[in-house]
Amino acid sequence: MTIVLCNSFLKHLKKLGSVDLDDVKTLLRKYPDTRDITYVDQFESSTLVLKCYLPSKKVRALVFLRTSQGNFIPVAVV
Repeated sequence: MTIVLCNSFLKHLKKLGSVDLDDVKTLLRKYPDTRDITYVDQFESSTLVLKCYLPSKKVRALVFLRTSQGNFIPVAVV
């Protein structure tokens, strides 16, 4: 599993304070055997859009793209 992170995503997580990178990694390691990660859509036949629910009061969901190579790319923090 590879997580492709940009500086702005890391900065956003740090600013929130209630969720850190280890929480995100722990959640993604459970994929696909968890109900906290749901399939939303698929495009270009090899990229999935996933919504991840975190056990936090501030952050309800993270949206990731999952490529056919197994990479997770964060798109949004909601």
